[in-house]
Amino acid sequence: MSDSQDKTLDALVPVLVETVLNRVFAGQTGASSVSTGNAGLVGSARGSGGPNGSDAPLEPTRVVWFLGTAARRLDSVVRAMALVARFGAQQTILSCPEVAGTVEGLLRGANVEASVQIVDPGSQPDSVQSAMESVGHADLLYVGTLGWEQAKKAAGADDSDPFAAMLLEGLAAARPVLVLGHEDLPGLQRIALGSVGPDGRLGDGRTDGGRTADGRPARAKTVGASGLERRAQSLWRDLALLGLEAVAVDDVVRPLATLAATTDSASRARGGLVTEKDIDEVFAAGVLRVTLAPQTVVTPLARDRARELGVELRPGR
Repeated sequence: MSDSQDKTLDALVPVLVETVLNRVFAGQTGASSVSTGNAGLVGSARGSGGPNGSDAPLEPTRVVWFLGTAARRLDSVVRAMALVARFGAQQTILSCPEVAGTVEGLLRGANVEASVQIVDPGSQPDSVQSAMESVGHADLLYVGTLGWEQAKKAAGADDSDPFAAMLLEGLAAARPVLVLGHEDLPGLQRIALGSVGPDGRLGDGRTDGGRTADGRPARAKTVGASGLERRAQSLWRDLALLGLEAVAVDDVVRPLATLAATTDSASRARGGLVTEKDIDEVFAAGVLRVTLAPQTVVTPLARDRARELGVELRPGR
């Protein structure tokens, strides 16, 4: 990759992210629902961008949600799912039996189409294998609800719980795994992540104007954290070391936009001939998925290197 291509890649990513986000929140998507088969904004942002200027839509980004435990309210989770649907992503929801019916009803009320799969190894032994396959095909993973025990098992690399096992599988496949933070969510997500900001960083629950990231008045932070708070924060630090990231409800599409923009700009820099050196360079830049422009030639050594590093070469169409 030449220096000029490097500069083009660096310059395109933030521009494309902001463009996609602006269009999403303006409601200007090209797909009416996630089940239409159209790529919507994701397909547009991840177009082939080949040497002839073609921008054919690709398949939509595949998103998997985990709902591993019950929650007093799921409104915030469904609101996040609605934002992801407006982005044009294809959503699969892997849910524990306790909340599957509730989330299906809320999704219908919000006019959001998504596939809900119940994960219950007790009554449906095959459901875990099916869920693992969904994780393997995902581009990005969101955790809507996560129980204490599931979090502890995941932090300890214990795959005896199916949801902990799915989290670990996603991390092992180098997929982004983002945990929703909101005050309506179960203990760990409320206590440790309730104050997650738009940049994904955790603060003291306050943002400018004394409000939390979702616009609510911020709660005053006590000087000494309770034992439960300290435990939640310690557990989250262990999960973050594994690679999990926190995300606010209203910022939930930014990782999707970043993924789409990175893939698209990498694709635009990959027209013509792809060599082993190119694969090394995109891998070093943190890109694990490259959409190839039409008529791109990939050398055999480049394909071997991509397979070795886990870089997916996805043909445009």
